[in-house]
Amino acid sequence: MKNQDLKVYVTNKGGHSYEAAEKYGEIIYITEGTLNRFA
Repeated sequence: MKNQDLKVYVTNKGGHSYEAAEKYGEIIYITEGTLNRFA
């Protein structure tokens, strides 16, 4: 299986760099931005 076939799921695209995770596969962001934790 190639890294292009693998996916890395990140729960929230925030202010952090996720470049290091790219070596494990395609980065998929589940959500983006701030979340209302009381919703």
